[in-house]
Amino acid sequence: MRQIQHKSTAAPLVLSSFLSKLKAELQKAGVGAGLGLLLFSGIALVVLTGNLAVHGVQGIHPSMLAGMGSLFFAALMEEILFRGLVFSWLQRRWGLNVALVGSGVLFSLVHLLNPGSSLASLLGVLIAGAFFAVLFARYRSLGLNTGLHWGWNYTQGAIWGLPVSGWTEFTRNPLLDTSLQGHPWLTGGSFGMEASWVTLLTIGLLTIGLYRNIQTSR
Repeated sequence: MRQIQHKSTAAPLVLSSFLSKLKAELQKAGVGAGLGLLLFSGIALVVLTGNLAVHGVQGIHPSMLAGMGSLFFAALMEEILFRGLVFSWLQRRWGLNVALVGSGVLFSLVHLLNPGSSLASLLGVLIAGAFFAVLFARYRSLGLNTGLHWGWNYTQGAIWGLPVSGWTEFTRNPLLDTSLQGHPWLTGGSFGMEASWVTLLTIGLLTIGLYRNIQTSR
């Protein structure tokens, strides 16, 4: 009888704990989305000034709302796979440094077949993979990672009208009607801002900063 009572009281506690953690992760996802929007827009304003022609504002198209869900799902799946599983396994087995490099390399190789890929995009996605890995190592939040990942991609495609890692499905009806006119090494060209050397440098510095923060907090 006591065992039955114990199970009946344990179930609501487990559910309550799960809902509490889910709420916290969703809040972190919101923070991450805001950071992703600000990070991309900040880099874009610096890089694209004089290299991006803005022809007007097209308004909110239904495809922008549909893109929210599909881009969020893609970001969530990549974070679960590359950070939640691959990075975590490598870190447990061989430590932080191997996990950062290994998960970053795998992340970049997966994107190598994307349209418009190049050496610059390979390096850019490698650095991005290391950044997301060190972000996860520092805060241990798939919600924060997913939100930032989604915020960057959604801002790039649905708002600025630029390719998202080579894909243009989310740039057909963006908020801003734009066209690139600068050199690909600066703008990222047909692959998107991930292939910009300015983005590579910026994300690289952020990665180093987070890595040093982890090392000093040990």
